[in-house]
Amino acid sequence: MHNREHVVVLRPGDKGIVMHTMYYSNEVRKSEEFRTDTSLIKEKELELAMSLVETLAASFEPEKYKDSYRESLEAVIQAKLQGQEIVEAPAPPMAKVVDIMEALKQSLAQVKKPPVSVREAQLPSAQEKPSAAVATAGAPRRAGRRSS
Repeated sequence: MHNREHVVVLRPGDKGIVMHTMYYSNEVRKSEEFRTDTSLIKEKELELAMSLVETLAASFEPEKYKDSYRESLEAVIQAKLQGQEIVEAPAPPMAKVVDIMEALKQSLAQVKKPPVSVREAQLPSAQEKPSAAVATAGAPRRAGRRSS
């Protein structure tokens, strides 16, 4: 484990002995380090955060997640055992930096939108406004503007 000593606790487990790594006192952070001045948080940001949490809240389903690192490591080990040459994968390109507040707002907007069938039922029929339907059929809508 990175060529250093570790204090551990050994406990009996269902299938053998379980080892837990303990922390040295300098590795344990004090809870005060994680406190923030709540006066710095804007009301809109707090409402957006609360709305996001409430919208995305669901029961935990551990089977939805997998350890892709472990799977990749096991695949490399199996390939080596079979005598295959291992080639290092190229580094992935840097991801585009996004504005987190804008991304959160877009995420909430997607969740709050009604299904397509409900929106289509609310649209005026082509017989009522033929010029509007033809004029906006191929043009993308822009937020904050109304088409006539």
